[in-house]
Amino acid sequence: MKILIIEDEVKLADSIAANLKQIGYLPSVCYDGESGLALLKKEEFGCIILDLMLPDIFGAEVCKKIRENGIISTIIVLTAQNELDLKVECLETCSDDYLCKPFEMAELVARIRRSQRRRSQSQSKLILKIDDLELDIRQRKITRAGKKIQLSIKEFELLEFLMRNPNNDISRQILLREVWGVDFDPHSNIVDVYVNYLRNKIDLHNTHPLIHTIRGVGYYFGLR
Repeated sequence: MKILIIEDEVKLADSIAANLKQIGYLPSVCYDGESGLALLKKEEFGCIILDLMLPDIFGAEVCKKIRENGIISTIIVLTAQNELDLKVECLETCSDDYLCKPFEMAELVARIRRSQRRRSQSQSKLILKIDDLELDIRQRKITRAGKKIQLSIKEFELLEFLMRNPNNDISRQILLREVWGVDFDPHSNIVDVYVNYLRNKIDLHNTHPLIHTIRGVGYYFGLR
């Protein structure tokens, strides 16, 4: 898989590239946002490793431009900043995962491989259907009882995971790991917040709710 590294710390960028090349990936390196965006117009990459603190364009803006250009590559954001609000903003608007500096290469590689598994899973079945709820992976379209539903990026990813794992009790910890891909404060209510967003969009006006809270465990998705 081809991986693009957009990182202005030259030693770090080159080190990441060398390690990825050693285990069989095909890395390319850009040291600023403009160069990264220019290369993305010419080549396709399976994964983009993106630093937030770039010298020319703030990484979050690069991330948004990548998505605006219709590029669906997995984006893993790197930053020395550890604010929860920034994590949520990046994950909600454009990125797939988030890793704080300093980090171990083994963890970055694990996250890249995880992103590959999720991509393969998404491609294995492009239309998911439970009851009258239908999710089209390729077109990123959701309908219930024929009515179109608008979801944010993270709401879509949460719903996709739930629909791929129906009729099972799923803990909040599993949802944090598999959907957000970062280690939030265990006391964070981010999962509950987004589950509530989904409920309001897919269950609120339907007689057959699909999202159920399992007290002390997490959630159950499906008809009960």
